[in-house]
Amino acid sequence: FRGDRGLHKQPFSRKERRQLEREQRKKKKKKKGSPDLKKSSSKSKGSLAKGESGTTQVPTQWYSLVKERLKAWTPDPRTPGGKSRLLDRAHAWPLLSRIPLWLVLAYILTSDDFAPYSIDVTQGPSMLPTIYPMGDIYVRETGAWWRALGWSVSYQVGDIVVWRDSDGSYACKRIVALGGQKVLVHGQYVFRYLDRPDLGICDSVGRDGEHQQHQERREVSEVVRVPTGHVWLEGDFPPFSRDSRQYGPIPTSSIRGRIVMRLWPLGSRKQSLTRQRPEPLSVDEALSNSNYNLHKMPTSGTTTR
Repeated sequence: FRGDRGLHKQPFSRKERRQLEREQRKKKKKKKGSPDLKKSSSKSKGSLAKGESGTTQVPTQWYSLVKERLKAWTPDPRTPGGKSRLLDRAHAWPLLSRIPLWLVLAYILTSDDFAPYSIDVTQGPSMLPTIYPMGDIYVRETGAWWRALGWSVSYQVGDIVVWRDSDGSYACKRIVALGGQKVLVHGQYVFRYLDRPDLGICDSVGRDGEHQQHQERREVSEVVRVPTGHVWLEGDFPPFSRDSRQYGPIPTSSIRGRIVMRLWPLGSRKQSLTRQRPEPLSVDEALSNSNYNLHKMPTSGTTTR
């Protein structure tokens, strides 16, 4: 209680009590003070004069200056209710010294070779209607810890996986057949595209940038056996997908993970991430659906306004 707070003598609040404590500490520091340069210099001269011959003694004035310099760089403890000093030099250096550690941790947590899970953003219409062309966010199980222990990751038919091709680019496809199983060369749903000259298989792009036919025309019902240690991958939207129909069987060592969960959007998609492959859409259905945000490009020789 204080006598100058009126007749009722109300108690201090926490903020006022802390302010009073700070003022008391400041008064104690002022009472202690630092020795004047003249006094310190006289004392240092006296100490040097009284010192033994052949010995070196540090002057008191230089000792006090060094002590003050060191004190300026050491962080003071934050008083209760005081302001934060995160931007001071004494606090900035410890933070900056930890940046390399944070960079290493960020690489470990996001790299396919270390992190058990990764977050991916989809781009491209090859997995319609399961995965939309843009805006979907998914969690991918990388299997990095299994590979680090030397164990093989097991996959099943219908799993949606991410694989890396020889160019280093990533693609999301569905497993149609495993090693030892038979599959149609032109795709599982080739009979839906018999009216198309390409059988629903988009042309591959050559090194010179010109479109080339992916392979020689074969029988529609031709079957191939997937070698051991390989899988057959196809997109859920075959006309807009480059997969095993162009590249052939994919080694399981090229698979960089399996899609296990959708993060965004939440609950707005009826099509869940199941192993059941949906019926492919036709090109007209995909272009007419505004949710897919697909637009037909004009062919060469035509002009648009």
